[in-house]
Amino acid sequence: MKRITSESIRTTIGHIVKFFVSLIFVAVIAAAYAIFNIDLNDYKKQIETATADATGRQLTLEGDVSLAWSLIPTLQVEKAQFANAKWGTKPEMVSLNSLEVRLALWPLLKKQVQVTKVMLDQPVIWVETNQSGKGNWEFEQPEPAPSSEPEGEPAIQSVIVNELDISQAQIVYLDGVTGEKQQFVIEQLSIDVADLKQPLDLVLKAVLNELAVSVDGQLGGVQALMDNANTMVDLEANVAGIDLALTGNIAKPHLGKGVSLDIDLKTNDAALVALLGEDSGLPEFGELRVTGQIANDIKTEALSLDLAVLLEGLELLVKGQVAEPQQGQGIALNLDLTTSSTVIANIAGTEMPPIGDIKLTGLLAGGQQAYKLSKLLLKAGETDLSGDVQVKLLEDKPAVEVNLSSNLVDLTALSSGEDKGDDKAVSSDKLFSDDPLVLDALKQLDAKVNFDAKTVKTTGAILQDISLVLDLSDGHLRVLPLKAGFAGSQINGEFDLNARNANAVLATKLQVNGFKLTKVDALKEAISGGNTDVFIQAKGQGSSVRQLMAGLNGKAIVKVAESQIADGTLDILGADFVTELVNLLNPFSKEEKGTELACAVVNFKIRDGIATADKGIAIRTGKMNIVGDGTINLKTEKLDIGITPEARTGLGISLTDLVGLVRVGGTLAEPSALVDKAAVLGAGLSTGAAVATGGLSVVAEGLIDRAVAEENPCQVALGIKQSP
Repeated sequence: MKRITSESIRTTIGHIVKFFVSLIFVAVIAAAYAIFNIDLNDYKKQIETATADATGRQLTLEGDVSLAWSLIPTLQVEKAQFANAKWGTKPEMVSLNSLEVRLALWPLLKKQVQVTKVMLDQPVIWVETNQSGKGNWEFEQPEPAPSSEPEGEPAIQSVIVNELDISQAQIVYLDGVTGEKQQFVIEQLSIDVADLKQPLDLVLKAVLNELAVSVDGQLGGVQALMDNANTMVDLEANVAGIDLALTGNIAKPHLGKGVSLDIDLKTNDAALVALLGEDSGLPEFGELRVTGQIANDIKTEALSLDLAVLLEGLELLVKGQVAEPQQGQGIALNLDLTTSSTVIANIAGTEMPPIGDIKLTGLLAGGQQAYKLSKLLLKAGETDLSGDVQVKLLEDKPAVEVNLSSNLVDLTALSSGEDKGDDKAVSSDKLFSDDPLVLDALKQLDAKVNFDAKTVKTTGAILQDISLVLDLSDGHLRVLPLKAGFAGSQINGEFDLNARNANAVLATKLQVNGFKLTKVDALKEAISGGNTDVFIQAKGQGSSVRQLMAGLNGKAIVKVAESQIADGTLDILGADFVTELVNLLNPFSKEEKGTELACAVVNFKIRDGIATADKGIAIRTGKMNIVGDGTINLKTEKLDIGITPEARTGLGISLTDLVGLVRVGGTLAEPSALVDKAAVLGAGLSTGAAVATGGLSVVAEGLIDRAVAEENPCQVALGIKQSP
């Protein structure tokens, strides 16, 4: 089923109105000739000739032509055809089973033809235009032959048609310009009018391209319609369950110009799907109402709109103008949307975080291939955005340009709406997913985004003074620069993902300077000091996160400055594994009241998916140093890191041969800490005691040796100082 546009409906109805006016004219000419010449079947030729003289078309009367005289003289015609235009695609424009014309008797005595009723039964009507847009209802009247007789008083002073009834009509409309074809079945059409100046009463029941159509109301008047003059409109229509009421005026009805109408449309999602087709993609939204005014300029195509679109929980106000509506150009519309995240989720048919009320305003401008939403103001919950968005519909793919700024972006609602999943779900033994990255999406459009925000709030952090520039071109995504303030620090980042080929190439850099742990809400009471620097640089390629990590190259460095860590800090962080590790390294950790941290460093160099720390892990406290080295295999996610405690000034563990006293093994998803028994044996300690005490005897025996550890292992970990 072909889709129907409002323009095609308007054009088609206009053509049909013109046709019926012409058809009535033909019927009246035939009736008038019959009345004043009386000869009917014997004078079919004269009737046909009179019609041809008036219209330039051939009228063929196959059946009987009869006249019943009474107070209501009635002309009856059986089996008639009216010829199409010479250029038409069908030989007949009209063929009908029967035509009945009823005339008022008294006006005939005054040479006035008053047709009280015209009835057409089962007509087949072919309405079309040629490639130039000319309609077959436009008659080419022959030039009248010059007459030597003096002009006298015309035989017919005036013609009035009071009522037209058409039943079971079939109408086909063919647009010669576009090739579009539409079919109508008119079950009933009744037009009733007192005189040519009064509005006509219209009742229509029809089927348009398999869609039920009904119209009831007034148009007027007939003379105005015929003269293409100002016409009043007061109609109620129903098209496939869509109710439409129109009131107002049309200055040029034949052209559809000078429109000034109040509109009230009521429908629902099911009715629109039936009208537009199952593949329209319309979501379920329930009841829909559109009210307001539409108008267009009498001299141009400009269309003015002042509409309110109403759904349950949603209001969209549209006000402005479309300069060239048929071409979709010259759009200048002010938009004002009020709704909520719940309503949008229902319309979209998906879950959405409970953001709350949403308010959006802006000016939509452009047309055809380029649209811009400027003066954009969005308020969604606590989040605000302002700026502009431009979309260009290019031949290969759309291009989007976005410039937005914000005082606050609140992302906390997003986390509250996250699916927490099924507690019984089987957890993966891998941290890095092997699911293919959705890289094709990056090739579907090009984009440039400039975004600035004073504050971005998440459940775990508050970012300040965010600034980013994003560029997406032919599958190559770049974010440069990315700047933000976080916990008293400055974050600088770069992100480059080239997805033009099957395997994406990722290059990223992140630098954090002066990150203050005390600015984190969960740690502000647990830590004092502890300024932290982070530097990460990495590059890899692949079609999944696991592949990217398996071939990663780069480095990662974390530095923590002097701080005081209170008891229970690890409990705050929920770090069960780290707690276990610290208990193995320091048997007195449960007895100490807090920990004095001089420094901490983690320094990994990454090559071909293997992250290596060559004495690159160091923690220096007031009582001991903790030094570690080893590898993290990003391909298998396996850990193999040895950690050695060293005593400071005679306290803690200090055996110089005790390398790798504790080893960190397992995987990134499930790390584990255990005593390295081989290292213990190599140091000559009691294996039985070590096993029996879970490693604590190792620490106790280490207390005998009071050698002094490396003075500053953090500098060694950073590569500033060589290890002794």
